[in-house]
Amino acid sequence: MMQSAASDKKGMLRAVIIKQSSHCSHTLKGPDQWHELKEQYTLAKKKNAYLKSAKGYRGGRGRLWRTVKDAVERAREYSYRDRKVRKRDYRQLWIMRINAAVREHGLNYSVFMHSLKAAGIGLDRKSLADLAYENPAEFAKLVEQAKQKAAA
Repeated sequence: MMQSAASDKKGMLRAVIIKQSSHCSHTLKGPDQWHELKEQYTLAKKKNAYLKSAKGYRGGRGRLWRTVKDAVERAREYSYRDRKVRKRDYRQLWIMRINAAVREHGLNYSVFMHSLKAAGIGLDRKSLADLAYENPAEFAKLVEQAKQKAAA
């Protein structure tokens, strides 16, 4: 006969309870104490996840629970913030590259971008910067089109 998943889970919990949990000093014997075991299991999982995230940190930042928790949370805050900053930095880089390439042809960045939009050329800054860097001849054609649109 097959047991249901719930009864199988309870059987596994009973086996763990009888063996005496490694997370508590006393033996849990009844269903009224299962929540303690589940809670300890959940907390141990959370703690192990933090310790795994802090792997490679120096000193107590990789070993001591409170310090690990602080270090990992701070690292997560910085990584969240810096994912936004990275996008900002790349946009600035693309704008600088486009501006430098356009100035060689006698225009500035703002006039060039406005003329491109007016001409209906829908290239984004990333592709324009890449084009200016990798293929200056094709970029020069774009600049000529923008100059014609700016003159009109």
